[in-house]
Amino acid sequence: MNLIKYVLTLVLIFLIKPSFSQNEKNGISIFELVRSEDNVNLYERWVYVEKEVLARELKVTFSLGHNSIDKVFGLIRNPRKFQEWNKGVSNVQIIEEDNYQWMVYSYYDIPWPFSNQDCLLEYKVNLIKTNRMHISFESIVSEKFPPIENVVRLTKLKGMWNIIKQGENILVEYYVSNVPVDGIPPRWLADPIIRNNLLNNFKIFKEIIDK
Repeated sequence: MNLIKYVLTLVLIFLIKPSFSQNEKNGISIFELVRSEDNVNLYERWVYVEKEVLARELKVTFSLGHNSIDKVFGLIRNPRKFQEWNKGVSNVQIIEEDNYQWMVYSYYDIPWPFSNQDCLLEYKVNLIKTNRMHISFESIVSEKFPPIENVVRLTKLKGMWNIIKQGENILVEYYVSNVPVDGIPPRWLADPIIRNNLLNNFKIFKEIIDK
C-alpha cells in the first residue's frame, strides 16, 4: 500500500537548521505560504525553541461559506468524524472532561521501517464569543493511556484552532508545532508527505462541513 497514506499526519514539526533565508519581523521569522489547493493555504515558519535550536511551525487557513462556529466546533469534537478527515488514524478516543475541555487519544499505523506512533492531547476552549472561538491543545500524560511498547509517543505536541465568524462565512486557522522524537521519517521523505497530508485532511474537513 502507498506509504503516504500511512505516515503520521501529526508528525508535523522536527528540529533542523533551515537551508534558506528567513523573513523576519522583530527577530521572529514570519509565516510564508508554501502550498495552496482548493482554497486551503499552508504556511511555514522557523522559531527558536532552545538556544541555537530551530523548529518549524505550520499554519493552515481556509474559509467556510454559510456556516456556524458551532458546526465547526462539533466536527472537531466528533470522534467518528475525526477519523474521516484525519487519514492514517486507526484508533481515536475522546474523553469528556466538561463541555470545554477534553482529551483525545490517537493511534497511527505506520508501515515498516518506521515505528507506529500515538499521542494524547488535551483540548481547552480558551475563548468563546458570538463571533470567535479559540481552542488550544497540547500533549499530556495520563494513567488512562500508558505508553505502549514499540510505539513512539509524541509528547511535545501543541497547537491551536481559531474559528472566526466573518459575516456569513467562517475563517478557520489551525496551528501546530512539535519537537523531534525517534522513529519519525527523515526530512527528504517527511516534507512532501506532511504537506500533502495536511492539505488533503483539511480539504476533507471542508467537504464534511459543507455537506
